[in-house]
Amino acid sequence: MLRLWPILLYVMSLPLLWPLGTLPGGKVVAPADVAFVAMLGVVLATSPRRLFPLQPDVLIVSLVPLGAVVISALASGAGKAALPDILRVGYSMFVLGFFAHYRLTVSERHLVIQGWLIAGAVVAVIGLVAYVAVVGFGAKTLLASNDSVNLGGRVVRIASTLGPQTLALYLVTTTVWCLALLGDPHPSRWGRHLLRAGLGLFLVVAGLSMTRPIVGIVVAMALIGYAARGRLPMLWRVRHALAWAAACLVVLGVIVTIWTIVPIRLERDRDRQTLSMTVNMQTNAYAVIHAASLRMFQASPLVGLGPGTFGDHFLEMTTPEERRTSWPPFPEEPFEDPHSSWFGWAGEGGIVTLGGWLVLYGWLLGQLLRQDPSEGPFSLRRLTGMGLVGCLLSGFHMEITHLKFLWTFLGLAVGLRPHQEES
Repeated sequence: MLRLWPILLYVMSLPLLWPLGTLPGGKVVAPADVAFVAMLGVVLATSPRRLFPLQPDVLIVSLVPLGAVVISALASGAGKAALPDILRVGYSMFVLGFFAHYRLTVSERHLVIQGWLIAGAVVAVIGLVAYVAVVGFGAKTLLASNDSVNLGGRVVRIASTLGPQTLALYLVTTTVWCLALLGDPHPSRWGRHLLRAGLGLFLVVAGLSMTRPIVGIVVAMALIGYAARGRLPMLWRVRHALAWAAACLVVLGVIVTIWTIVPIRLERDRDRQTLSMTVNMQTNAYAVIHAASLRMFQASPLVGLGPGTFGDHFLEMTTPEERRTSWPPFPEEPFEDPHSSWFGWAGEGGIVTLGGWLVLYGWLLGQLLRQDPSEGPFSLRRLTGMGLVGCLLSGFHMEITHLKFLWTFLGLAVGLRPHQEES
């Protein structure tokens, strides 16, 4: 149990993105980075044998996206601009490899998952309290605010300790594992009550984050619904409705990415007894950002224009008219964030880098979704794979490849052998 504490502390620090400092090159040091270094030191000092035997498939597939980014950087001539991205990818792959290799017993893994859910509940409660304080008492806090210009500056949304988009993606992981434990036949009556309360909390807070990656949660729940027969009867009954809701959210996500939509105005004509609705069709700033990424890809389809160079090419790849007429408008200066894993890597890394990520994600989906003869369709490993599908869809709306909680989430599931599952 003592050997598990460093891992528990690391897992519970993952949703804390408050910066502790900055390294040369602009890398922000978060609490989880410090906790990871401490955890690694304790593991190497006390239980290094748990990392062996090495798994060649995990090692090889983890090197594929890293190698692809390096090739793109060298071929495009990105130079030093690519170094932060190379380091971030290397760090993420190391986290994935560590947890895929580190051998935990079934009971230890369940304790880690419980720690993950406790951390998620704390983060959700912090965000919900902040939301009530802002809406009910007019408080000013970064934990919840109405600072989104895309929502007209009128809608309060929860950010908690992560920011709205990252919070929504983090809640995909908590929701998936909460459902996995709820479907386990072993929890006590009080345990089930707590899990149901936690699930409700996660879903409410995700909804109040008011951000496009919410679609990832609905997609994951819909997929899990089709595997939930005999385990989660309610989810099984609403699986088709969830699938339709997921499809509608995907379409809505495309619409609000292209056009601003808000504010929506309703106008009533008393004389003619009609009600009309006016929708803001001004081009959304996200559409301009993604157009810049796609133009970068067109300029150099094979290797892109170079990792870390989006800001250098943004003004070149967009017109003054596009930047001026979008909402919100862009200042005449470089814009650094592509706001999408898929569009961003397409523009910066081309087919080579996109292919590298597709190899990794394809392998992960194959490992996680594959149903072993010794297990049923409802297992922790397979549910994690369904959660990954939701996360990958959210990757169209945000950058996901640098998020350590995602790679920890996936690594813990990859390291779980089918015969170890108590489900």
